[in-house]
Amino acid sequence: MGRTVYAEEKLLPDLENFASFGGYIPGLILGQASGNKDFVIHLARTSLHSTSSQVSSGDVTDNVKIECVSKLTDISESSVADHARQVTRMLPGGMWVLGIFIIGPGDLFNDASCQSKMISLLSYMYKCLSRSPYLHGNSPASEKLVFHLSTDTKKYSCRSVDIQMSAATSLKPVDWKFQSGCTKWHQLDCFYDCEQIVPHLIINEKSASPLRKHLQEILSNINNIVTKAICTIDGEIKDNADSLEVTDKKKKGKQSGSKGSSKEDKTLEVNLFTPCELIGNNDDSLEIVNISGEMRCNGALSCRVFLHQKASVEEAIKAVKDDIIRSFSCRLEMHWDSLVEEELGSPEDRVVLHEPPRRVLIPLPYSKVALCDYLFPGEGASESLIALQELLGLNLSESAVQKDFEGQMDPSQLYELTNNPETTIEERSQSGLMTSSYVLIGGIVVAVIVLLASILIQYTMSSKHNL
Repeated sequence: MGRTVYAEEKLLPDLENFASFGGYIPGLILGQASGNKDFVIHLARTSLHSTSSQVSSGDVTDNVKIECVSKLTDISESSVADHARQVTRMLPGGMWVLGIFIIGPGDLFNDASCQSKMISLLSYMYKCLSRSPYLHGNSPASEKLVFHLSTDTKKYSCRSVDIQMSAATSLKPVDWKFQSGCTKWHQLDCFYDCEQIVPHLIINEKSASPLRKHLQEILSNINNIVTKAICTIDGEIKDNADSLEVTDKKKKGKQSGSKGSSKEDKTLEVNLFTPCELIGNNDDSLEIVNISGEMRCNGALSCRVFLHQKASVEEAIKAVKDDIIRSFSCRLEMHWDSLVEEELGSPEDRVVLHEPPRRVLIPLPYSKVALCDYLFPGEGASESLIALQELLGLNLSESAVQKDFEGQMDPSQLYELTNNPETTIEERSQSGLMTSSYVLIGGIVVAVIVLLASILIQYTMSSKHNL
């Protein structure tokens, strides 16, 4: 049985508009893969700034520059792969770059040199995304899509190729369908508490290691914890083979009798529970080490994923876990790339705050699915609009960006910790113990006073009774 691809029909006019230019225009197919079915959510044109041989280009709408090349072989594999890596950062868990699209003249699937070029583009992109395992850039399906819209006939066709095969040379036909509302999307929300992450100890022998290495070790620990976590959906542990559609219907059935119930799609809530053995070390592995510091993760990571109508509980759990790990990976990579100099070992500060970028949501204009972007402290929605235009070709207003999906850190929460940087961990611990002792002593004194008062009242009452 061949693959079937469902795509929102509102994507087709943009492709047909691109076809009015001569030459070849590449892009990425974004969506969700499930078995032999793929659900396309967006088609993102790839910029060709680094390509030397460009033909004349023009403006489509809103003065957007459209670039194309005269020959298919002029498309750079590195440009397509880099575009795929950047776009994957913006995709929620369970969504991937499913393949590429090519807009241009001729019949590409009947030209051997064109077939070889398209397979080369897909293979290079697949290898580049595989280099970052925590990004989860490659979908479980090894078959990648190639969509072609001919500028000569204005007709489209699609093929797939298995990238993992040693001789990936055969292109299989794919049934591509443009439909309105091609699927119903289930929305799942999760808030991951970073307090579950064990503090990262900086051993004296590794104190000179760069910050990037320490963050990579933290990311490895996060991946281990999240992967082995137990998930509940709406407070219940579901069987992996169950359908989300059944779960959603049960939830709606319970709420149908309540007043004011709406017909809107309900959100499923997912919670992750960390097994106890991952929180602390076993007795057999305990050892005494000399440390020069520690790194802690504070706050909560907001997660929102979307699953197609027939998705299973297993697919949903994997999408949520992939989203958490992908989001952590993107933030930490963006953070260490933004640092000008190393901050570890700085004699001026005993406590250093690192604030990675926070997540904002951007709902697609023709779908319930929302993509995401990351903003550093001080950045606003205008920075996201630039990324949306350059990477996804979307022209949206600032009001479309949901900036409050994740809260910004409150500096006052760290006031007590940073107010006296010379205070050691032992001194803060002793201060806490002294405070607890004062509370205990105060409680004992109050208890003694209450006891004496009750004795006095009882003695007074008995004296009156005797009189």
